[in-house]
Amino acid sequence: RLDQALRAARRAGYPYLIMDGTLIPIDRVAADRPYYSGKHKKHGMNIQLLATPDGTPLWISGSLPGSTHDLTAARIWGILRRLQASGLVTLADKAYAGAGGHVLVPYKGKGKPQSQKDANAAHARLRGPGERANAQLKTWRILRKLRCCPRRAGQLVKAVLVLQLREARRKRLSAVARWLLTCTRYSTARVDTDQHDDGDNSGHGSTKQHSVTLSDSNRGIS
Repeated sequence: RLDQALRAARRAGYPYLIMDGTLIPIDRVAADRPYYSGKHKKHGMNIQLLATPDGTPLWISGSLPGSTHDLTAARIWGILRRLQASGLVTLADKAYAGAGGHVLVPYKGKGKPQSQKDANAAHARLRGPGERANAQLKTWRILRKLRCCPRRAGQLVKAVLVLQLREARRKRLSAVARWLLTCTRYSTARVDTDQHDDGDNSGHGSTKQHSVTLSDSNRGIS
């Protein structure tokens, strides 16, 4: 599935992809230590996501315990290896530092020169849509906090992604249909207006011709 998504990205000609990790909150379980994320200060499941430059989710991973670091999760799912093989440039946050030259992360450290600050600002602007893709997934109530077995988190997220992409496709098709309907109505109204104008012009022409005929006949009588 990941290989298929990367092939589709190459065919689409995306200049880069966006990689980001997120935490799906869960209820505490008996063996809760592996599920506790020190970064988010809560229990959950780690999910990895690849998105297109406009923020459309392209691929989503299965779930790992929340204590798993994002870089470790990316290695476990084979994301880094496949990205390198595909030759696609990927933008990610500082959590993926050390992922390889094909994964671009912001500069770290304090007292950075202005050039690095500008590069980080540009990196953040390009990476922003990918983070919004994760935020869109969290709008589904079922993912705000899982009350089922944590191991089902990956299946639920993938199912939600399918529904979200289908809904987005339906909205795009509806927008296209509305645009076509508007164009059709405009074209029909334009044709009706032109026909009405042609009718008025022909009426004026016949009246003028009739006036000329009457003038000619009156001139003959006189």
